[in-house]
Amino acid sequence: MSEIPTTTAPAVVSSEALHKAEEFIEAEEGAANKLKGWLAVFVMVTAIVMSAFHLYTAYAIVPTQTLRPVHVAFVLFLTFLVFPVAARYRHRIMWWDWLAAALSIAVVVYLIRAATTSPTATPLRCRGTSCSALR
Repeated sequence: MSEIPTTTAPAVVSSEALHKAEEFIEAEEGAANKLKGWLAVFVMVTAIVMSAFHLYTAYAIVPTQTLRPVHVAFVLFLTFLVFPVAARYRHRIMWWDWLAAALSIAVVVYLIRAATTSPTATPLRCRGTSCSALR
């Protein structure tokens, strides 16, 4: 029998091919910030907290009135920080990005507070497929 080589040479990608692939990705997805330093750590920690929140909601029961707005707040916050308004503002977060990110959080905080403190908000008790208002 003939011997089959068990080791193969690692694939080498030229810098030109890598640059072309990055151009294709940017054309398809848009420009993204490549942050460094404390901003990169902050965005990464925020994404990890978002993942932990979603894992928690898979384990515990979180009311829909809370879950959906918090999810949207996380996604909007990260989107405003990671994707610049225009390609010329890449690799830095401008003041309007921070403002939009903060407004997305503020709107969600308002939604959650209004849903829990509104006199017209009536909690429901659900059993099986039927729900009735608690009074």
